[in-house]
Formats: sequence, structure tokens, C-alpha cells
Amino acid sequence: MINLSRRDILRSAGGLLLGFAFPISPEFLEYDPEGSPNRGPDGEWLGAYVCIDPQGVVTLRVPASEMGQGVHTALPMILAEELDLDLATVRVEMAPNSIAYAHPSDVGKTQLTAGSGSVRGWWGPMAIAGATARAMLVEAAAHRWGVSVGSCVTAGGRVTCGEHAATYGDLAAEAAVLTVPEASPKPRRSWRLVGTEPQRLDIPSKTNGAALFGIDVDVPGAVQATVLHSPVFGARLVSVDDTEARKLPGVIDVLHFKGSETGHTSDFVTVIADTFWHARVAIVSVVATWEGGRSELDDATIERELMDGLEHRGQLCKKVGARPPSVESGVTYQVPYLHHATMEPLTCTAHVHDDIVELWAPTQAQGFTERAVAAVLGVPHDAIVLHTTFLGGGFGRKSEVDFVVEAAQIAQAVGKPVKVTWTREEDFSHGFYRPAFGARLNGAVDSAGRITDLSVRLSGPNILTRFVPFLLDGLPFGFFVGENFFDLPYSVPNQRLEYNRLELPIPTGFWRSVSASHNGFFRECFIDELAHGAGVDPVQFRLDHLVDSPRHHNLVRRVADMADWDHRDGRFLGIAVVESFGSIVAEVAQIRVEDHLAGAGTVDGIVVHVERVWVAFDCGRCIHRGIIAAQAQGAVGMGLSVAFGERMSFSGGAAVTPNFYAYPVLKLGQMPEIEVEVIEGALDQPGGVGEPALPPIAPAVCNAIFAAIGERIRELPIAGQKTARGVIFV
Repeated sequence: MINLSRRDILRSAGGLLLGFAFPISPEFLEYDPEGSPNRGPDGEWLGAYVCIDPQGVVTLRVPASEMGQGVHTALPMILAEELDLDLATVRVEMAPNSIAYAHPSDVGKTQLTAGSGSVRGWWGPMAIAGATARAMLVEAAAHRWGVSVGSCVTAGGRVTCGEHAATYGDLAAEAAVLTVPEASPKPRRSWRLVGTEPQRLDIPSKTNGAALFGIDVDVPGAVQATVLHSPVFGARLVSVDDTEARKLPGVIDVLHFKGSETGHTSDFVTVIADTFWHARVAIVSVVATWEGGRSELDDATIERELMDGLEHRGQLCKKVGARPPSVESGVTYQVPYLHHATMEPLTCTAHVHDDIVELWAPTQAQGFTERAVAAVLGVPHDAIVLHTTFLGGGFGRKSEVDFVVEAAQIAQAVGKPVKVTWTREEDFSHGFYRPAFGARLNGAVDSAGRITDLSVRLSGPNILTRFVPFLLDGLPFGFFVGENFFDLPYSVPNQRLEYNRLELPIPTGFWRSVSASHNGFFRECFIDELAHGAGVDPVQFRLDHLVDSPRHHNLVRRVADMADWDHRDGRFLGIAVVESFGSIVAEVAQIRVEDHLAGAGTVDGIVVHVERVWVAFDCGRCIHRGIIAAQAQGAVGMGLSVAFGERMSFSGGAAVTPNFYAYPVLKLGQMPEIEVEVIEGALDQPGGVGEPALPPIAPAVCNAIFAAIGERIRELPIAGQKTARGVIFV
């Protein structure tokens, strides 16, 4: 539990500036935090805070990046609730980079937006900040009028008591000199705003063009640049012939850099020009020679290593009961590497001037970025000034620091502001991909239709290898890659979980819903197989095994009712339920199957259409219902895109999926009708929202395909899979 009692007042221009502090371990940071731009006079580190100026303007400085998930509305809602304000009157600022804004979880002691953790982490501090500010304003009013605190009422940015009334702005200076009280947030029964769905605060600027994304940044005097990396993972730059590139119009310079010793960047070449297009054309003319890397790596090698990992006993991560079965005779599932495929390409504008490094970046990782840039450029941490823009999609890719560090290196070299934009091809071929994974599962069901045994063996890269390699040897890190098996909600007396970690040169990273994105598919498809083998309805089978997991049980029953599961009447339905990031989501998919006609009317396969999806979403405490529904719809769409067509391909040691034309994402006409029901769970705290609706959709669709054609889909993507009726098309 985080200690939130260390909070104090900063007095500023007659206004009220309220912050809250968190326990920090400076020795972890590898630098002296004295340089924080938000250090208070008492030495406390201040987290996200609310500022009330003498004119009554209420500003919330939000420490989490906004990438479409709605955090710049949800967190202000909590503040507005506690301060009895209309949401529309709250002004939102993105917090600057500072350890002061480290996520309350204290994971990494860094400012970071990831893991569906923004509202989960900040709702408590936001509520306490608002409640404390309200208490101080009321106390200031009571002192002024000579009345009791209990007789004062707050509403609409004002404190009133009988005939007395004053605005928050009028009271701010008096409140600022008071001792900070121990204030408690409102009880749930008093909420008037939290749990509703007001208009999002970021929508107007995003519809009228005023919103600033990374790609929109325009610093006066900036030149443009793009970059080129080795096509083979792990290769080093040997030589550069830029003769032809320098002859082209608009080219200012061609530079090349060695990868940083810190590992934050690899070798790369850059062309600096007067426009991005000139840089883009010129970099194609650069002849770069690379050596090293694992050039024999291709799709066949990856699959062979994945399957080989399933043939050998792995690290034992979990064992329950006396007799879990061997997995040698089980069924095998497989998923490919995936790219983040954000709509906004990687971009950053950098300017090194006046002893500071100024950055404009659509980043999820302010803390990691600050540390990396400071280390690579050899400057103090307090020299880094980071302006976080809106993100045109993140999904985990923009928690990486490479694209920002490279922009800073280029700006330092050229001595003027530089806007660096990666080409889409460079983005696709140099990502930090969701790792490919294989799974083998075996289980047994008794005559009463109850699962008695379940064994799982996983094979694939561990993302944590990049971040904590020193911890991976000798520790059971299967709890990370084994999510959804390590914490099985189903009642199974005998369980075994093994993991074989693969070492492949392909960079991996955190991707929307991380391990749950593949383990949810493995588990929920196999649970369906066990239900079919037992001759039990898939919904009833799950309900029978979820009696000790009431939240899961409730969601399965609810989503089945939403889809009218018991009256299918020829409809082909599939169900799945997955927990991730503190939330549980159950989904039912309805599909339609038709013949695919080749030349001369010959049937050569089937076409699968997803017609409807029902989503039951339990995220505990609900902040903004509309945001939850929108995130569920978006996650279902992305999950369908992954289920049907997305995969990265590799050949010659390189990623050979060059752009969206070879990486088919879901089209608008393929989006099904989606019905979302947000269920107030038993938990008094919010769960994650941005990711949990993605993992259930692929297994729900594959289970529906089995209902339609009687064949199991055990490998993604679905498109191209062979069935008795031919290839599957979408």
C-alpha cells in the first residue's frame, strides 16, 4: 500500500498548488534527483497535482500519456468529482518529465504509461488531492466568515454558507497558508460524476485539428531527417557510401552513428534534408555495408525452434496436485510475431541548445527516455526537457526509447533542431515485436465432466530478457510468460506449467495485453476442446469450473445471456473469458461461414465473417463508462485483426514484412457489431481498461469456427489455415 500522507503545499503567485508525494529510492535511479524541475521547498517530491490560481482556473497536471485510451479525461473526472467541479472547467496539462511523476506503483521509479495502469495507479492520489484541496478551500471560507466547516457547501467551483459565497480562486491564497488536513475522498454513494460518461476532454482538439501529435510538431528552423538501420538483426555498420545521396536536391548532410554502449540504439545512418521527402528519397541512395547478425534466421527456423522447445521438458513454473499428466501427447498451438503497427509512425523532434536537450515526442516512457538520452549524450538528467505530445497509437511500441535517443543524437551532431521521422518500412522492419509462442496442452476430464488434470508447456522468447537478464537464470519467471495459466481461474486439482525460454535475435517488447494476448488464445480454445470431449456445453462447462472464481462465473453467465446462448437456433457462437491487468472480460462471437468460389465456380475454401460480438467487462470501480466501452470495441477490433491476418515474416535474418499492404489489418467493413456491458465489479478499485478486451476475441472466434465446421483452429492467423472444406478466407 502506498503511503499518501506525505503531502504539502507549494505557495505560488497567491494560488493554491497541491501536490502529493511518494516514497522514492534515489539509489535506484543512478543519478541525483536534486535536479527535478518540480522539487518543493521542503524537499518532498511532488506527484501529479492540482493548481488553483487566483482567477479560479483549475489545472490538473496529468502524469500519464494520452494515446487514445482516455486517461486525460478519466483522471480529471476523479479530481472534478472531489472538488465538486464541472468537468468542462478543468484544464489539463501533460506533466513534464520528472521522477516527481513516477507511477505510484513505484515499478522502476519512473514516469511511464503502460500495462493499463494509469487510472489504476492514479485514481487514489487524484481523489486524495481533490479531497484535500476541497477541505482546505472550505476551511479558508469558514475562517473568513466565522462559521463552522460543516456548514459550508461546495459546488460549481464555489464555497457557500447561507448568504456567504466565494469562488475557489478567491479563496486560493488563504487556503495556501493552511496546514494540510488528512482528508478522505467521498464515499461512492456521493458520486455524481464518476461512473458516468461525459464528453471526453481531448475530443474537441482532435476533431478541429488543434491537438498536437508528434508528427505535427513544427519547431522554427528545424531540418528534417530519416534513418536507416541494418536489415539483419544484430549486424554492425562497416562502411557508408553517400556519394549519390549528397547529390540529390535538398540534402544537407549524411551522418552515421555507432550503437550506444548502453544498448539503447543500434548502428544507424541518417540523411538530413530540408524536407522529409528529400530525406526519404536520398536515404534510398545510401549504400551501407553491414556485417554480422544471424542471416540464416527465417520463418521456418523460428517455427522449428518453437516446436523444438515444446519437445523438451522446460523450467517448472507451477505444480499443483500429485499427478498432472505429461504434455508429450497433448495438442499444439502456435502464434506468430506481431508488430505494433501504430497509425502514427515513429517520430521525434530534438534541439540541443543552451545546455539543455529539448525533445518533443509521442512517448509512453518519459522516465526511461530521460535516462537513456542523458546516458547516450553524456549530459545531466536535469538537462533533458521532454514535451510529451499526443500519441497516434502506442500499444507498447512507444514505451521504447530508440527513436527519441536517435533524434537527440542527430540534433546534437547538427547543432540545430531536427525532426526525425521513420519511414513506414523502417518502422516495420525494426520493431520490438510481440514474440512468437508455441504451447502444448494436455488434460483429462472425468465421467462427471470435471477437469482433473491440466498440463501446459510454453515455448518462446521472454520479453524480460532485455530488461532484467540478470534475474532470469535460476528464478521461475514463468509467472510472466505463464499468465492465465499460472493463475488459472478454473478449478483443476492437478496442474503443471513448464516454460522453455528461446534465445532468438529478433527484438521483442511489450505489446497490447502482452502474454495474455497469446495465452488467452491457448487456454480458452483448449477449455473448449475439453468441454467438447466431455460432451458438455462450453458455457456450462466453464460455469461448472468457475464456482471458486465468482467474478469470472458472473461474467460468463452474463455474456451468455447477452448473446442468448441457449437459443442459438443455427447461429454459430464461441465464448472465451480472460483476466488481465486487474479486469476480467468475457466475450461471445457470432460468425457466418460461406463457400469461397474460385474460377469457374469451384469451391476452394470458406469465408469466415464475424457478425456480432458481445462483451461483458468487469473492471471493478468504473470511472467513465463510455471510455471503457470504446476501449473494449477498439481492443476487439485489434484482436480480430490479429486473429485473422496479422503476422510478421522473416527471411535472411531480417523482417521482410515491409508495410501495411503485406500486414493486413482489419478493414472498416469487416468490423462486427459490438455490444458492451460494463459491470460494476465487487472490487472498490479500478482495473485496467485499454488491454483486457483483446485476449478473449481470438479464442471466441476460433471456438465459433469449430461450432460451424467441426474443426479446430490451433494456429494464428486464421486466414490461410487449411480445413476439410479448403482454405479459410476473410
